[in-house]
Amino acid sequence: MDAARAEGADYVYVMGHMGMETTCEPWTYADVIEHTSGIDVFLDGHSHDTEQVVMKNKEGGSVVRSACGTKLACIGYSLVSPTDGVVETGIWSWTNPACAAETLGVRNEVGEKVDAAMTALSEQLDQVVARSSVLLTPYGNQLCVLNVTGQQILDALEWGCRNLPGESAAFMHVSGLCYEADASVPSGCIADENGMFVQIVGTRRVRNVTVGGEPLDSKRIYSLAGVDYILLDEGDGFSMFSDAEVLLDRVKLDNQLLIDYIVETLGGEIGEGYTEPTGEGRIRIASEEAKTARRDASEDLLLVVDFQNVCLPGYDWECPGMPEAMKNTIKLLNASNAPDYLLTRYIAPSEPVGRWVQYNEAYREINENPFLAELPEKLKPFAAEGKVVDKSTYSAMKSEQVLAALEGKKAVVLTGVTAECSVLATMMDAIDMGYEVVYLYDCVARQSAEVDANVLGLAELYMPIHTTIMSSEEYLSAISSK
Repeated sequence: MDAARAEGADYVYVMGHMGMETTCEPWTYADVIEHTSGIDVFLDGHSHDTEQVVMKNKEGGSVVRSACGTKLACIGYSLVSPTDGVVETGIWSWTNPACAAETLGVRNEVGEKVDAAMTALSEQLDQVVARSSVLLTPYGNQLCVLNVTGQQILDALEWGCRNLPGESAAFMHVSGLCYEADASVPSGCIADENGMFVQIVGTRRVRNVTVGGEPLDSKRIYSLAGVDYILLDEGDGFSMFSDAEVLLDRVKLDNQLLIDYIVETLGGEIGEGYTEPTGEGRIRIASEEAKTARRDASEDLLLVVDFQNVCLPGYDWECPGMPEAMKNTIKLLNASNAPDYLLTRYIAPSEPVGRWVQYNEAYREINENPFLAELPEKLKPFAAEGKVVDKSTYSAMKSEQVLAALEGKKAVVLTGVTAECSVLATMMDAIDMGYEVVYLYDCVARQSAEVDANVLGLAELYMPIHTTIMSSEEYLSAISSK
């Protein structure tokens, strides 16, 4: 950016392929914008989303980030005025089911060339796949067969769906069974410090699993075929098969298996059964209506609960997930259509009563260290006058300032720390007072993944009347579509 400006550029546009998936951090578009200056517009891709976001760069300037989905579903535009600069950036979409080129009477030369290429390719597809089998499956994985329980299969499917709707190499493509996955359900997958599967808590994303048209029996033994990377080597964290009986151990390379299937089973011809690009319907991603329901941000109050130095990694009450939760929260605060917000801090009472006397005594050194009570540096730009609330209870709903800010509002949008303490207390009080609670699960930090899942489970108990559980991206999408 600096070089472009030095050469005389009036405006700097970045063409990126960063996206917003958590698996790409620290190289998402948000990471780049937050740590640079000089970008006017960031035209982005990779995650196939259509988010239109205004974010702050490292100097506090506004940067437009625009993405236009996938497969030419939308076309992006950016209007620049010689006097007013970047006027508007956004996307156009074609919602008519008819072909745009045919409807408008425009010759689609690109489409004609693609059709011709596809026709030529289909005539040689059996040869292409056979010749390219090693290129398509280059890792040297080998076929294995295990005896596993239905429960182990359920755990593996759930583990593979933990990053939906984002892309993941662990996502399970299957044959011989069918299943549904609901990405609007927060993932209850618990991993250890090495990223290996431990357990699943709370509501599962995967449901309606059938084998040969019959419901899968969690206690039954099934023969499961796959590659050694997953079944024997616990690749991508699939440790649930560690105690399974091995029936066939690394009997054939996966690329040779593909060649044999095409030549011997299909007779060298890939027929009509493989013409449908979306497959045979074995995997169904459930409706995402709950995620895309529109919200009016003016009716919400965003409560950023107790993000303080004491909870940062390396300090007394460290929450390992706080940097990530805070980052997602800052993205909300930077959004041009963000709701009203307040930042809360827990400050020990100077004249405690009841059990708070013992609390003050137990944590005296922490309470007397002003640095630990401060907001982290990344949140200080949002600590404008009237936006910081000091409280001496776990729940933020005991604060008169919070109650005043909630006048005319219908919902409390929750982010902060810790899930099991101040966030939980605030959620329960807000429910008692009649507010909808929007629990942004990727903006809440905790002291352990298991505890976080337990709090999520409590929030789920009150759905849909009292609580709504969303990610920060889903919330931004909901208020953007209003």
